Amino acid sequence: MVQKLLKSKWLLGLTAIGILLLVFGAGGGLSGTSGNTGPPAGATPVAATPVQTNHQSAAVEAADAYETQLDQQLEHMLDQIAGISGALVMVRVDSTTKEDFGQNLTTSRSTSSDSGSKATTVTTSAQSQVVTVSGANGTQSPLVTEQELPHITGVLVVASAQDDVQMEAEVTSAVQDVLGIPAYKITVLPRR
Repeated sequence: MVQKLLKSKWLLGLTAIGILLLVFGAGGGLSGTSGNTGPPAGATPVAATPVQTNHQSAAVEAADAYETQLDQQLEHMLDQIAGISGALVMVRVDSTTKEDFGQNLTTSRSTSSDSGSKATTVTTSAQSQVVTVSGANGTQSPLVTEQELPHITGVLVVASAQDDVQMEAEVTSAVQDVLGIPAYKITVLPRR
């Protein structure tokens, strides 16, 4: 049966092409030949590790501080509700604060025409520069024109109450009203 299959020329040709593709691969050549995607000769390889700038770490710290502030404020307010005590709250956000910075936008437009050919050329250019303000210690920082707080992804509340069903309804309603989030993002559990 194998001899019968090998007699077929087209099958032999396809087999040869398949073997060539396996040997040469998708890179177009043998490994170590041209087509190598590695660093050029003499280059020092550098590990691909994410770099976290001071601005990024400050943004993450700000998001953590925002979560902590909301946790504390909600715990304090929930403990004020009659029949509820020992509230513990955990708020989670999906991102850091987003900021828009003030910009000086300069646009210019010039028109020139050639009287002989009746052609008109219009040139428009725009240039943008971030507005900075001086701080108390003389440092320059960008002017923030708009700031969007992180979106809340979920809230967990653990509290003690005599009536757990009533507590869940009251706490869910209170958290919905204060944070403006839907009920499905809020979990209320009885405390041990």
